[in-house]
Amino acid sequence: MRKSQAELMSYWRVNVVKAACAVMLVVGGGVASAAGAVPCPPEGPQTHAVYDYRVAPQNVIRVVEAYHFGPGVESLTKGNSTVLFGGDLAYTLRYFPNHHRALATLVRLAKKEKTNRPRGTSATVECYFEAGLQIAPDDGVVELLYGMWLADLADMKGAAARLERARESAPQGNANFQYNLGLGWITLGRYDDALTAAHIAYGLGYPLPGLRQKLEKVGKWRPVPPKAAESPMVGSEEEKAAEKTGDPKAGQPQEE
Repeated sequence: MRKSQAELMSYWRVNVVKAACAVMLVVGGGVASAAGAVPCPPEGPQTHAVYDYRVAPQNVIRVVEAYHFGPGVESLTKGNSTVLFGGDLAYTLRYFPNHHRALATLVRLAKKEKTNRPRGTSATVECYFEAGLQIAPDDGVVELLYGMWLADLADMKGAAARLERARESAPQGNANFQYNLGLGWITLGRYDDALTAAHIAYGLGYPLPGLRQKLEKVGKWRPVPPKAAESPMVGSEEEKAAEKTGDPKAGQPQEE
């Protein structure tokens, strides 16, 4: 169940979710940070409402994004209100903890800076994901992004758990989601799961061949099954006509 506004405000003020954001080091040029834990989510009094991004008022989204999540921030080329991209992202995520594009951008920034706590933010990437799931525990996109981030950290067990939850709460009819879920499964070596996601994505018309090519490379690709065949219309022309119309007398000579 979605928490009430008062509960969310209290949650952010007192920082109920603590520590659990263990600092990780990925050997070989990956994401690194010093040992220890930081409060989760970011500290500080909350003086404004906190929203589930999926159902947030459009006027609030427009204002926050205009000042803190413009094209320059999302592309990591130019900050909005600060020279540190992390500051704009942190502000956006304080209003919308499950802002999908902001979380994805935060992950890219963390990889770019080779840290799980980019400059300008007040907590680790893991903490921001936890905050997103606190406000929207049924948000499969947040689970998917979190799982792929953990896979990048070589936390395969944690990544698998997140991807399984993502699959359970997948948005209906979203080819992009299924495509990226498939890529996540490939990272974990779960090729049967990747193939299932690929079939769904391509069945929904996803245009990019990358997922199929990755499966082909490891010998795990199988063509998308054809749609269920229509009921066979065998026999005489009269039987075929009856099948089409639902009239058992269709196609038969009519009495004068």
